[in-house]
Amino acid sequence: MFKLYGAPAPRLLISLILLLDGLTVSGTETQTWDTAAGCLMVEEAGGVISDIAGSKWHLQSPNLLASNGLIHQQMISVLSSKS
Repeated sequence: MFKLYGAPAPRLLISLILLLDGLTVSGTETQTWDTAAGCLMVEEAGGVISDIAGSKWHLQSPNLLASNGLIHQQMISVLSSKS
């Protein structure tokens, strides 16, 4: 994983086209209008969206984890061991 700056929607699209296996977005970076469309696109393409604890993501979630679905549980494990 690595850090990408800017609005979440384009970063989610990068994940969507498989340049990345997964992506995290922290609460200080998220705005509803930036995030919701990107999350929908990731899910429609077969990806998985949750918060970094693995709970269902919603518009008021403090963070977001997006993945291609193949490594989602491993990303949650790594992120939970870092906190």
